[in-house]
Amino acid sequence: MTEREIIELWKQAVAESEDVYLATVVFVEGSSYREPGARMLMTSCRKRAGTIPSFGGTALDYLSPCLG
Repeated sequence: MTEREIIELWKQAVAESEDVYLATVVFVEGSSYREPGARMLMTSCRKRAGTIPSFGGTALDYLSPCLG
């Protein structure tokens, strides 16, 4: 997933008046699939660009209750 794809989704979501959430890995302890700086953009309509996996799911799974 490229930064360009994240920016394009951000622009689309803002144009459609959707809420947007940007998750960023800031620290990693031990082995990890993603390095610090990895990003995932999510919208209130559950569209996403980028991936930040975690045990048992992705950041989207944890934020879903916040998305309404």
